[in-house]
Amino acid sequence: MKHFKFTQNIIALSIVLCFLLLSPSWILSAQSATNSKENSTDVLKKMGSAIDNLGALKLKFVVNADIDAAGRSVNSADNYNGSVEVEGNSFKMVSPDFEIFCDGVSKWILNVASDELTIFPNDTTQTDMVENPVGFLRSLASGKDNGYKHSQRATLSANGILWQVELTPSGRGSLCKNLIISVNRNDYLPFSIVYNGTDGSGYRVEITSFMKVDKWEDGNFIFPESRKRGLQVTDLR
Repeated sequence: MKHFKFTQNIIALSIVLCFLLLSPSWILSAQSATNSKENSTDVLKKMGSAIDNLGALKLKFVVNADIDAAGRSVNSADNYNGSVEVEGNSFKMVSPDFEIFCDGVSKWILNVASDELTIFPNDTTQTDMVENPVGFLRSLASGKDNGYKHSQRATLSANGILWQVELTPSGRGSLCKNLIISVNRNDYLPFSIVYNGTDGSGYRVEITSFMKVDKWEDGNFIFPESRKRGLQVTDLR
């Protein structure tokens, strides 16, 4: 599996998290849609509305880290698996190269390869996708400026079963060229997300399992003190 630059990995993982946090709509907002036209704003609102009702969840996913122009995996050797645990504004993501812990107040990012742990404050008012993926999703539903713009109408996939919404950065200098979110036409369930970078890189996210839990134990979203031994720790709080 090839290793990407630190910043690119964090962006990719945050995008994965944004997508996975939408998955509770599987159980919270199932509804029928038979119309052949749909406003992108409405699609995003229907997805984003589930965020405020999040319970405790565990998801497993696979990222296709090398895709072609159609979003299909080119080299399965570059794929990697990960998991996400969520409760309210707190989340934990684990993948082979990086781990992210967030208890809603602080955020810990571990670079596994370099044994570097960086600690940041978590700003719940921030709508940047990397800084606060939960806030980013809520901004999609509210229409608040989040640095991205979307097409006026959602488009149907070639097989007619998915709504697709394209998000593009509204400013210059972004590493992201666009995001393409695919949503099931019948019940608005998230199906996939494709990230295309300005450097030609691409990622496709697929969910492999979903589990709802009653509640995560205390401290689940805080990086364990026992694991800090041997790490280079930078605390920016």
